[in-house]
Amino acid sequence: MTRSTSLGGRIAADSRSAIAVVVAIWALSVTGSLRADSRISDEPVEEPVITRGALLERTRLKIQSVHDHINSGEPEKAMARIDQLGGIIPEAERLYLQGRAHLQLGAHLTARTKFREAIRRRPRCGEFYFWLGISYQSGGAHALAASTFAKANLKGLESSELHEAWAASLMETVDVLGDISRMRFELPAEEWQVHGGIFRDGVLVSCVRPDDNEWVISPRTSALYHAQQAAALDESRGSAWLIAGEAWARAGFHDVASLRFMRAVELLDGAELSKCHQLWAESLFSAADYDGFIDHAKKSIRNSPKDPRLDLAEAYDRAAAGHALIGETDKQINCLKFAVELRPSVERQLRLADALLATERSDEATVRLRDAMAMNPSRSEKRQIKRRLIRVTQLTTPGRR
Repeated sequence: MTRSTSLGGRIAADSRSAIAVVVAIWALSVTGSLRADSRISDEPVEEPVITRGALLERTRLKIQSVHDHINSGEPEKAMARIDQLGGIIPEAERLYLQGRAHLQLGAHLTARTKFREAIRRRPRCGEFYFWLGISYQSGGAHALAASTFAKANLKGLESSELHEAWAASLMETVDVLGDISRMRFELPAEEWQVHGGIFRDGVLVSCVRPDDNEWVISPRTSALYHAQQAAALDESRGSAWLIAGEAWARAGFHDVASLRFMRAVELLDGAELSKCHQLWAESLFSAADYDGFIDHAKKSIRNSPKDPRLDLAEAYDRAAAGHALIGETDKQINCLKFAVELRPSVERQLRLADALLATERSDEATVRLRDAMAMNPSRSEKRQIKRRLIRVTQLTTPGRR
């Protein structure tokens, strides 16, 4: 859950004003006033009058109750309420709400059918296209989702939620930067001429010739553009900063990505915060910052301890391999020790013994090899342990190195 608005939340909120319009159209078919609580009586009773305004408000609140159930993640209650209200809800709105409910229930195909039928009845509603796109995205059809989000935008929808979802699908179908180009701006540089600066032709990626203020440009059709636009349209939306960080990381700009992730962690919590730290960790790993990688891997696990995809022992294994590649042997050994402590195995003990032998720390290597032998190794693993013990003997016997 984010502290900012959830995906589609603002769109759903904006649709409340549309409810009033829908209700007003519906109310034109009824009389200007109704009389309530009529009674059969010998005495004349002055009956209260329900004005058109009161009738409209009552109807609006009834339809709003369906939106409230959907926004609260209660699709069954939403469906029951739709059936209860019957003809009060106009057909296009009813189909749209049914689509939202079916989407929450995981019935993607049924949801798509409902959204398409709603679009046929109200083809100019960008929100209907947006949720049709979400139904494609939820089913893994990212190319269809991206093209549908483009239609929603053409119908006038412009929101952080739209661009966030658009960027997510584009990252699954095309290169994150798109067809890049170069552009030179007049000096001096404006405030927006920084990494991620948005202008009419796209988003600024990097300044390749600072003296001439020449930039690499990612076009408006790119995932990076839509990710950056999502954050620009709602700076309080944590998931928008998260998608921006992911896009910059995929583009290889890990320093810029870190700035986006830093904003995201201030606005996210729970599983989304865990995901942010996980993506940040992967970005730092790609940048060969293995200490930072471990730090954010720990934070990711701390915020989602039951996630089966997260394994700190494996993170230490990866960090150890990274340190080995850049010649940081001491850090490699420390990471391997942590991995062994967290999840002992013959394979991990062997890797640690190899690192210790490489630095001629024979006594420590011997201890690790004996520990490995005590872990009921396979026949193949026993042979590997014995070969390493021979190596220990060679290192410790004078004149036999």
